[in-house]
Amino acid sequence: MDDVIFLLDGHFSRLIIENLFGVNATPFRLQSVCLSSINPSAENPLKAYSYGRTKQLPISNNLIDFSKTQSFFIAKRFQENLCKNPFFALRLGRLSFDGWKASEEAIKEYSIKPKLPKDNDFKPALNQKRVDMMIGMDMTEIALNKKAKRILLFTADDDFTPAIEETRKRGLDVVLVTGGVGFVKNELIKACSDHRKIDLTKLEKLLNIPLLKIVPT
Repeated sequence: MDDVIFLLDGHFSRLIIENLFGVNATPFRLQSVCLSSINPSAENPLKAYSYGRTKQLPISNNLIDFSKTQSFFIAKRFQENLCKNPFFALRLGRLSFDGWKASEEAIKEYSIKPKLPKDNDFKPALNQKRVDMMIGMDMTEIALNKKAKRILLFTADDDFTPAIEETRKRGLDVVLVTGGVGFVKNELIKACSDHRKIDLTKLEKLLNIPLLKIVPT
């Protein structure tokens, strides 16, 4: 049996649950995503590392405190519950507010009928900082201490490519895991030892929740 450790791009792995099943992510559901990606007869799951991430509104210039929004409350509760689950180790980067961007719904409305924009036509552009560095450091530590035979990396972000290449030089397999969300660049796929897609049929059974839509293969 090969020991495996999961490294989860927090935003990407939550989207798998939220976009494909229409429910909020929980530690149990996130663990199910991990287990649906392994070969249980040949791989032994050890642990999962999850990497997580006052301003003015763009039109009215009214102030908004993100810490009092429902999204912040849901994310904070999810992280607190994740810390209580021994299967997970939570790694937190720094959340950067990079301005505002028009929502997809607003863009569609503008294309049909031009109108003056409103505050609720925009979404905050929030980006995680230092996550690339933390994942690279964890990959190196896992490889140097021979903690596992294989890393299963859940992401669609090709910024991790240099860390993947360095880790593989140290003799550790890095398998990219995707499925149903996010566009994956060829450079990221080529950098990894292998590319797997989540077994969505198995995940449906583990979650006991039906898929919302058919996912392209």
